[in-house]
Amino acid sequence: MRLPKMQGPVGCDDALKWRKIYGVSGFRLAVKSNSRRFSEEFGRVFRHFETYGDAQVVYSVVVGREGHVLLRGEEVLYETGEYGELVPALERLVEACMVRALWDRPVFHAGAVAREGVGVILPAEPGGGKTSLVTALLERGFEYLSDEFAVVDPKSMTVLPFPKALCFKEGGMELFPHLKPKGLYVEWDMGGEVGRLWYLDPSDLGSEVSGEDRRVRYIVFPERDGLEGAMVEGISKAKAVLKLAENFLNLDFFGRDALDVVLNVVGEAECLRLRAGSPQEGARIISNLMEG
Repeated sequence: MRLPKMQGPVGCDDALKWRKIYGVSGFRLAVKSNSRRFSEEFGRVFRHFETYGDAQVVYSVVVGREGHVLLRGEEVLYETGEYGELVPALERLVEACMVRALWDRPVFHAGAVAREGVGVILPAEPGGGKTSLVTALLERGFEYLSDEFAVVDPKSMTVLPFPKALCFKEGGMELFPHLKPKGLYVEWDMGGEVGRLWYLDPSDLGSEVSGEDRRVRYIVFPERDGLEGAMVEGISKAKAVLKLAENFLNLDFFGRDALDVVLNVVGEAECLRLRAGSPQEGARIISNLMEG
């Protein structure tokens, strides 16, 4: 494998002098690079996972004049001539490692926020508007837990923080144009189509980023089926179980216990469906609900 040309000895560890450790639940990984710019940009995505200690996994990113290489240990995982592809490529790998480290806990495809210690889970499929709704809630003073994964402790029925930067795909950022100057924008070639992502540190919204588990009190299912009008209404526990199970990412891991897990989560929470014309409207409704 021929590494791209860079300043300093090619392939030498000493050249990869920018190094950060990220971790979750006892798992640690290192990201090393010869590029200060890359280290800082990637650090904006996983800033709230930054820690110290020995790493079980080491990723290296070599930024060169003729191309760029992403490695895990000595194995080349990705080569590209486009610098903008590096952050999203490594983001997916690091995120997958961290989620796997939490795989013995129920993991739901859902946003998660909190207010005054009370947790809210927002389950939805990919493209279901989780990030936009979470962002609008943060602008209303909610505490950030995650825009992608609700990781639940099955014993305490609390939701754990997974505070990766908010990630907007394609046009989602157009709903928050005032936040564009604060975001990290990247684009890359997706088989002839340009993929676009915005990463936004929730701290840049003035939001508190939680380092604590939060008790799950509300499960709110956003709906985006072209329905008109704005409303929030309760749904039956049976329907909530079915809807939450659809977003249970590691359901197979729990096998026969999966149904009991979902029943326990739903049983501890008030379950509702939300219809809103915009994320800001949805956030207002949820905020009013919690204020009583």
